[in-house]
Amino acid sequence: MTMKVLFTVAILVAHQARADAPAIRAVKTKETVDLLSGLSLIYKGPHKVGFGLRVFVYEADGECPEKVVCTKDKLFVVASTFDEYPEKRAFEVPIVGAYKRIAVPSVPKKESGNFLVRLYTGSANGKESCVSYVVSLREMRAVDESCPP
Repeated sequence: MTMKVLFTVAILVAHQARADAPAIRAVKTKETVDLLSGLSLIYKGPHKVGFGLRVFVYEADGECPEKVVCTKDKLFVVASTFDEYPEKRAFEVPIVGAYKRIAVPSVPKKESGNFLVRLYTGSANGKESCVSYVVSLREMRAVDESCPP
């Protein structure tokens, strides 16, 4: 085969590969783009426990006014079973102050159990605070428990 024929075949093969590729669509809604651009996965639970847990932090654009309790950022918590058609539940938690970190000191061994999630935040004056939550497949609620530093 000549070089010209080989080049033509290569172009046809490359064109066919591009033609079979799925179409790429732009995300057009501002709310979805804002959510995707500010969302970060901060925890993904182990697979060998009672149920799955994923925690995302959403850091919204903009700043909070001074001397005002700010809740512009959010925590999204998703609990789901490991079934082929999983049972899923999602929770939205406003973050008071600035997100610092989370800790997950307890994971369930059965579907009927709970994760213990600690959310650490910072205030404008630099003071760190913490709120503890229990998360199950049915609910997420704050619990009265002191957090270690």
